[in-house]
Amino acid sequence: MRKRFTSLLLATAVILGAAYSAQAFAEQRYFKPESGGYRLSIPAGAQEIYHTTTGIRFVVGKNQLVSADIYSMPNFISVPVEKYSQEQKKDLAAFIQKTLDFSDFKFLPQSVKPTPLIKNSTGSGAQVQVKPQGSLKSRLEALRSVDKPTTTSASAKTDKDTKPTTTDIQIGNNADLSFAMQAPQESTLHRKYLAGRGYQLLNDKMLIITVASPEAEKNIAQAGLAAVTNDLKPTKPRYPEYNIITSGLLGMEIELPAGWHGYTLKADNIIFARSLSSVHEDNAMVRSFKTNEFADFAQADANSLKDAENNFVDKITKYTPNVSIVKHEPVIIDGLNGSIIQFTDSDDLKKVFVVNTYLFTKDGIGYQIRFNTDDTINYDLKMQAFTGAIKSFRRINTIATNTKIQSQAKQKPVNRLQELQKARRMSQQATNANQTSAAQVVNKERQQSKK
Repeated sequence: MRKRFTSLLLATAVILGAAYSAQAFAEQRYFKPESGGYRLSIPAGAQEIYHTTTGIRFVVGKNQLVSADIYSMPNFISVPVEKYSQEQKKDLAAFIQKTLDFSDFKFLPQSVKPTPLIKNSTGSGAQVQVKPQGSLKSRLEALRSVDKPTTTSASAKTDKDTKPTTTDIQIGNNADLSFAMQAPQESTLHRKYLAGRGYQLLNDKMLIITVASPEAEKNIAQAGLAAVTNDLKPTKPRYPEYNIITSGLLGMEIELPAGWHGYTLKADNIIFARSLSSVHEDNAMVRSFKTNEFADFAQADANSLKDAENNFVDKITKYTPNVSIVKHEPVIIDGLNGSIIQFTDSDDLKKVFVVNTYLFTKDGIGYQIRFNTDDTINYDLKMQAFTGAIKSFRRINTIATNTKIQSQAKQKPVNRLQELQKARRMSQQATNANQTSAAQVVNKERQQSKK
C-alpha cells in the first residue's frame, strides 16, 4: 500500500512537471524584454498574463505562476551583493518583500553549507580552515588562532557537532541570490509557496524571477525555477523610454508611468501596477468585464455623448457616500466612448485622490482603468501623469489563443512605440506653437501700448 501511494505521488509530480519538461520536445521559445538585460526560457503551453518593457508574468499548468522583472534598487544597497554587510542583507530582504504581490510572505530559512573541516597535520584534533576576512589585524589574529596547538584532551569537532547555519537569502548559489518564501498558515491564498532567484545586472538593477505555487507543489516550483533560468544569459539592461504593459488576456495595452511595475493578486485576470520608488501609495488597476448595462453610453454619438456620460456617472456614484467628485468628462479613447472621473475617497480617515476611467465597446465589453495616490504635494503632476497613461490605452488583436505567449517578433510593440513617439512629438510641437503664439500676442500688445 505504501509503495502504491508513493508511486501515485511520483506520477502526479511527473504530470505536473511535464509542462516544464515538454519544451525539450518543442521549439524553444524565449522572452527578451524591450529593456534587454536577460533572455528567459518559456515552457511549452505557458499562458501569458501580461508582459512589459522590462518583465513578464505567465502561468504554467494551472498552479505555477512565473514572474520576472527588473527593479531599481535603493542607493543604500546599490553595491555588488557579495560586498553586502549584515545590515545591507537585511535591507535587501526588505526590498525583495516589497516587490512581492503580498507583503506578508516570510522567508524560509535555508541551510548554509558549513566550511569543510580539514585535519591539522600537527595535531590529533580537527581544525576548521577558514579563509581570513576583514582588516589586516583581524586576518593576522585569525591566522594565529589557527596555528595555536590544541590539547589532546579537547574533543575534536566533527560535521555532526557543527550546528547548521541558516540564512534568509543565499548569495552565490546558482544565481547572485536565491530564496524561498511562504504565506502565513492562516492565509487563504491558493499559491502559498514561492521560490525565487535574483541577478544583479547593474549595481542598482536587480532582475528578480519567482515561481509561486501551492504548498503541495513546491518541489515543482523549484524545478520550474531552475528550468526557466537554465540558460538565462543576464546582460546589461538599457533604460527604455516607454513603460508599456501589454495583456493578451485582457486584450489591451497601456503606458504606465516611468518606474511602475505590474502584478496580480488572487485573480490572474485583474492587473495591478504600482510605484516602488515613491514614498506615497501610488497604485493602478486594470480590468475588463462583460456588460450590456451601458449600451446607450457605448453607442452614443457626438451629440448625445455628454448626456450619456452624465447619466453614467450619476448611476455609478449614487451609493458612494465617501466619494467627492472633483470633475468628470466624456472621452473617446481608441474609438471607445468612456468617462474619466477625478474624485477623492475619504474612507478609513485617509484621503485618496483617484482617477477612475471606464471605456465601453459596442459589443458589450467594458474596461476599467483606475489610478490613485495619497500624495497631496504633487497632486497636479500625478493627476496629469495618470490621465496621460489612461489616454494611451489601446486594444490589441487577440487571435485564437490570445493568452499563449507568441514569438518574440510578435511580442515587440514596435509600432506602438513609434505611435507614442509621434504623439509626444506632436504634443511638444503643439506646446511650442502655443508658446510662440502667446509670445507674439504679448509682443503685439506691448508694441500697441508703446504707441
